[in-house]
Amino acid sequence: MIPMRQNLPVSQRERTFPATERLISTTDLNSKITYCNDAFVEISGFTREELVGQPHNLVRHPDMPPSVFAHMWETIKQGKPWMGVVKNRTKNGDYYWVSAYVTPIYDNGKMSGYESVRSVPTEEQKRRAESLYARLRAGKPPVPMIEQWTYDMVRCWPLILAGLVILGSHWVLTGIWLPVFVVAVMFALGSYQLY
Repeated sequence: MIPMRQNLPVSQRERTFPATERLISTTDLNSKITYCNDAFVEISGFTREELVGQPHNLVRHPDMPPSVFAHMWETIKQGKPWMGVVKNRTKNGDYYWVSAYVTPIYDNGKMSGYESVRSVPTEEQKRRAESLYARLRAGKPPVPMIEQWTYDMVRCWPLILAGLVILGSHWVLTGIWLPVFVVAVMFALGSYQLY
């Protein structure tokens, strides 16, 4: 994993680029930039000569939690693509958001580097990323526990309801009808879970 870099100073000025443009760069396996297109050079504020040969974390904004990049490196080193919304820092300290898609590059069947293609994220993507990254920087889990709990409850309601119905049927049904009813409820629950 590439060590975290603390790029300072930072301003509160956001820069952006046209939605039709893509910021493209390639790196070697150690994250040293081997190529960058004109759009990336322009928004970064660095010259091409200042970028090529440098670690890609040269544009890393200090607001980005280390765990985001740890996840990215873990993913791409396995040969898998990674997507995420990233806040980058320009040479003068301004910032710009990107929706990044990072993929491994292969030469003769062997991984030789990585390519990153970045586009403009939506305002909603930026807002959600900012909220998530603030939680991560504060040492909190990515998803609040109450949201995890309510999500699990929503997903489990058919099972809970089936359990309550079966429990309640013990007071209403007797004899052969009780096991028949339990089997019918379980069959209905299984059918529901398949769809």
